Amino acid sequence: MGEKSDLRATIRGCRERIGMIETDITGMGNANKTLSRHIETLRLQKTAANDYDVTVNDTWKKDLCDNAITGQVAVVNGIDSAISTCATTISELNTCVTNAQDEITGLKNKISSCESRIAEIERAEAAAAAAAAAARAAAAAKAAAGV
Repeated sequence: MGEKSDLRATIRGCRERIGMIETDITGMGNANKTLSRHIETLRLQKTAANDYDVTVNDTWKKDLCDNAITGQVAVVNGIDSAISTCATTISELNTCVTNAQDEITGLKNKISSCESRIAEIERAEAAAAAAAAAARAAAAAKAAAGV
C-alpha cells in the first residue's frame, strides 16, 4: 500500500507543478504581448524622431543645429537599442515557454508512468486476493468434505 501512496503523492505533485508552470506560461505570453506593443510604440517614436531631419538642404541648420543633430542621433540610437532589447527578451521568453512546455510533457509522462504502475499493483493485488479466496474456498470445501 505504501508504494501506491507514494505514486499518488508523486502524481499530485506533478499536477501541482503543471498548474504552476501553466500559470507562468500565461504570464510569459502576456509579457510578450506587452513587449510587442512596446516595440510598435518605439517604432512610432523612432519615426517621429526621424521625421524632422535638421540636416536636409539648409546649411544654416547644419551650422546652427549641431547639438540637435547629435541629440536626434542619440534618441534614434536609444530607441533602436530599446527595440532590440525588447525583441531579445521576447525571443528569450519564447525559449522559456518552449522549455516549460517540455517540462509539462515530462511531468505528464511521469504521471502516466505512475498511473500505469498503480494499475499494475492493483492487478497484482486483485490476482492475489482471487488466489487467496480460491485457496480459502478449497480449504472450506476440504473441511466440509471431512478431508
